[in-house]
Amino acid sequence: MASSVDRKWKYDVFLSFRGEDTRNNFCGHLHDSLERSGINTFKDDVKLHKGKEISPALLTAIEESRFSIVILSKNYATSTWCLDELNKIIECKSKGQKIFPIFYDVRTPEVRKQEGSYGVALANHERTLRPNLEKVQRWRSSLIEVANLSGWDSKDSVGRYEPKLIQEIVEAISKEKLSKIKIDIAKYPVGIQSHVQKEERFAINSKEVLKVGIYGCQGVGKTTIAKAIYNDWHGNQFDGCSFLMNVRDKSKDQYHMVELQESLLHDILGQDKKLGNVDTGITVIKESLCRKKVLIVIDGVDDADTNPLDKLAGGLDWFGPGSIIIITTTEKHLLDIHNVDSTYEVKTMGQSEAIQLFSWHAFKKNRPEVDYMKLVDVVVRHSKGLPSALVKLGSDLCSRSKDYWES
Repeated sequence: MASSVDRKWKYDVFLSFRGEDTRNNFCGHLHDSLERSGINTFKDDVKLHKGKEISPALLTAIEESRFSIVILSKNYATSTWCLDELNKIIECKSKGQKIFPIFYDVRTPEVRKQEGSYGVALANHERTLRPNLEKVQRWRSSLIEVANLSGWDSKDSVGRYEPKLIQEIVEAISKEKLSKIKIDIAKYPVGIQSHVQKEERFAINSKEVLKVGIYGCQGVGKTTIAKAIYNDWHGNQFDGCSFLMNVRDKSKDQYHMVELQESLLHDILGQDKKLGNVDTGITVIKESLCRKKVLIVIDGVDDADTNPLDKLAGGLDWFGPGSIIIITTTEKHLLDIHNVDSTYEVKTMGQSEAIQLFSWHAFKKNRPEVDYMKLVDVVVRHSKGLPSALVKLGSDLCSRSKDYWES
């Protein structure tokens, strides 16, 4: 399964807004709240002049943003600059950018059906730009598309305070940003992609809740493979994702088990929930996630006595259709106990991959120095194909003399 566009973004959010409607109030407060939450936000502070062409720098800022927030206010459509921004944002949507519309002091149908101030503005543009009506038609299409997206309507609730609305928006963006963050895998991920490809069949068009087990001996690379699968699968197709690492050491007492439950809920919901005890955590997880399609990795489940799976992902009815639970363990029988749908054994590396991984760490390239070849063969045999041993030995021997290798 291909992940969403894999790139580094300069900005988390691009704010598209009509300055005269929102610059010094709602938009300014939203921008400040996003920045305080660690969300890098582009907000153009140059006064826009009527009829001025949108600048290439602004188009680049849109392309370099992970998300766009479009504040559709009463006079948004009067600005050809704003409408050109929107066209570019819609174009970037097809390349992986997510759009969050805010209907500010207008109703969604006004934008979708181009009624009220939107209808008047577009009619004026048609008169001004005649006979070049193709541009106006693109604006109309972009407005319809953005109006069909899920967002916020400031008129939804009578007496709703703007700070509350802004808080909701910031929480949603924070959650979405968190869901896009990839976990650091390994400096030299030799052979990892082949494991990911073998597991892809589980994530394609699944309508059931699936449990997938990854097992193998200590140090064979189960966690690294689980991280790579998580990075490849998480994103737009799931409502929320969580990677619970090293559960083995964090589930030995009630206090730390509650922390794991809280981490799971925070990762998926983007909210901090304080749970009094494990039983409360079980109830909250079931009630909060039973309608959500989630991706959860529970890494390092090696102790049947503590039953961490029963407290984190006890039943298929805890999660919504299409959810995938990945479990890593050294004990295959634990997967059988928990009725895992499919299991995958991670075996030790073959000679070729083992030499390549070791060489990356020892020589900073994918093959050994010629005069070290025999020594490398000895080290690789000694490691027995375990990636963890190859990484440690390679790092220890990096830049060392031949005499040191032979000692």
